[in-house]
Amino acid sequence: MRDLDKPIGRAWRRMRFQRFLAALVWCWAAGLALAAGAIAFEKAAHRPLPGDDWWPFAIAGAAGLLAALTIAVLSGPSRVDAAVAIDRAFHLNERLSTALTLPVQVRETPAGHALMADALRHVAALDVGEHFGLRTPRRAWLPLIPAALALLLLYLPGGLAQRTAHAERSADRGDTKEVVKQSKALGKSIAQRRKELEKNKLAEAEKLFAEIEKAADQLTKEKKEK
Repeated sequence: MRDLDKPIGRAWRRMRFQRFLAALVWCWAAGLALAAGAIAFEKAAHRPLPGDDWWPFAIAGAAGLLAALTIAVLSGPSRVDAAVAIDRAFHLNERLSTALTLPVQVRETPAGHALMADALRHVAALDVGEHFGLRTPRRAWLPLIPAALALLLLYLPGGLAQRTAHAERSADRGDTKEVVKQSKALGKSIAQRRKELEKNKLAEAEKLFAEIEKAADQLTKEKKEK
């Protein structure tokens, strides 16, 4: 049984690592997409993220690595899956997977010994690495898209942050113009009101002087009559 475990274990480890690489592509893509979203929010909201500029990329890389490792451990192929894969790759007609899953009580019978010997004879000359070599995942380029987007938001001009700041500055200039306009209108209204008050005061003073002059004439006439 130990002789069967060697090729199965070699194929199983390579299949697990291949599963890890495939999961790592998607986990890094998701992590970098979140990093790009965080950078965009930082620039748009003018709320700096804690740490240096490279922190979002480091966190995305570490989190993606840990997530891919967890996926590979929890959902990776088992040893039975590896035995089935070897049977299919080398056309062994399920000899290896049957021998691996054979119950102990059956394995100790003459038929079980014959089955194990037949599986060992077919497995002895197999080159597992020939069919179970590591391959680059088909979508290995996928993390480059959110990574490029994050770098664009972080370093290049004309991005979302500058457009947002420009819009805010335009709104501020519009508000300032409106305030100035209202201040000018209020100043004109106050000046006009002041002129009206001055006219009213002048008219009242002239009326008072006329009454005083009339009273003085009346007093002079009365003295003459006496």
